[in-house]
Amino acid sequence: AIGLSAPTETAKRSAYELFPHEITNLGFTDAIHDGLLAPMTGFLRRVEPKINKLTLPADPAARRAALRRAYLEEAMEDAKGIIREAVEAGDGVIVCCPRGDDIGYAYDYAAELRNVLVHEGQGTLGGRRWINAMHIGGSSERQTLSERGEFLIEFDNGDIDVVTFVSAIGRGYDSPRAKVYINFDSTTSSSKVVQGVGRISRLIFDENGVPKRGRAYDYED
Repeated sequence: AIGLSAPTETAKRSAYELFPHEITNLGFTDAIHDGLLAPMTGFLRRVEPKINKLTLPADPAARRAALRRAYLEEAMEDAKGIIREAVEAGDGVIVCCPRGDDIGYAYDYAAELRNVLVHEGQGTLGGRRWINAMHIGGSSERQTLSERGEFLIEFDNGDIDVVTFVSAIGRGYDSPRAKVYINFDSTTSSSKVVQGVGRISRLIFDENGVPKRGRAYDYED
């Protein structure tokens, strides 16, 4: 099942008046074919962690945790190329990270992405600039609700290129700029994946009147 958000100018009308469908039973495929949602492509990606298995702990739980960390590091490095390409194309990127310590992975990955250069016109760095990435959510010590709202507005306006999160924006948030969704959380339930992909399903058009395609990347370990 998928929910659809009405544009501001039609928000006072019922969704059942706006669309000739039973919204609660509307699948992605039908919605895309009927022109209600953006066309999208899904990619399943797998990377090989660079780790010497002879150095792994003997304890099974510790061994699994070490392998998981190594895989996640490699996946996040691999995704930087996808993110760089998306930002250079003017597309907003949403990244779902594992929970870890509070939202530690989302916080750290946003910091890493701020050290990635992208090409963009002319500038002091020879036509390049740093990606502007920000984590969303976490404890109030990390980010207040007011700050979260301000960052999402900046993302919608194009001032922030990438937002990373754990659970704060998986449901109910639609941005006209979000066209790339990356999932690093292998424990994600199918319903959470659907909700996440729904964040890039808003139907928007390029300068030629062609619907912009969403891309969803799921890293499998």
